[in-house]
Amino acid sequence: MKQLIEGLEFSRQEKNALIITILVLAFIFSFNQWGPGEEANLGIGVKNFFVSVIIVGISVFFHHAGQKITAHINGFKAEHKIWWTGLSIGLLMAMVTNGALLVLTASGTFVEKTKKRLGYKRPTIDLYDYGRVAMWGPMSNIFLGATTLTTSWIFNIPEAWVGKMFTFNVLYAFYNLLPFPPLDGSKMFFASRLNYVFMMSAYSVYIAMIFLLKIYSFIWASVIAYFILLLYYYFVELNY
Repeated sequence: MKQLIEGLEFSRQEKNALIITILVLAFIFSFNQWGPGEEANLGIGVKNFFVSVIIVGISVFFHHAGQKITAHINGFKAEHKIWWTGLSIGLLMAMVTNGALLVLTASGTFVEKTKKRLGYKRPTIDLYDYGRVAMWGPMSNIFLGATTLTTSWIFNIPEAWVGKMFTFNVLYAFYNLLPFPPLDGSKMFFASRLNYVFMMSAYSVYIAMIFLLKIYSFIWASVIAYFILLLYYYFVELNY
């Protein structure tokens, strides 16, 4: 428990970056929720924005908390930094499409060595370490979205909150899985193509099963993703 708490330390710069990230993503996420139809309503808009701030705040925190804890356990330090280009693209697309297309590219996580302590070997960082730390960002969001659906049946969480929480988390996980720097997917892809293919396949199958078959199962998604991985390895990696 102590190790988990130590891993969740955020610097002042990170806290400021998180606040900006959360506010901008909440604005994008609630862009088309400022009134019924095309009619704007300040009261409705502010309420939906406030709800979005809470949902986005929880989701973004889980994303980076998963990465920070993973890094700390392995002797590294994960730092959250804003990707201004990604945020700008998200704002532009929200305005151009009136919120119909949500682009949630906001930040990157950078890993560095922790300070050397007497009697401890200083760890070295390779691509695999970057990929392992980055992976836990999208995974945390997928688990959070799925867990929200499950707990909503137990604690009677309002359906509107559940739907928004699930939608934001699966979208946020998707965009962070894209293999474009500085997103998490780029670190995962260069660390291990096989792990990246499995993760992206499991995510895609899981979402497809939910929307097409109404089946919520990580197990089946993982099994199908494993067979996709075998096909990829046989037809691509062996001929690379």
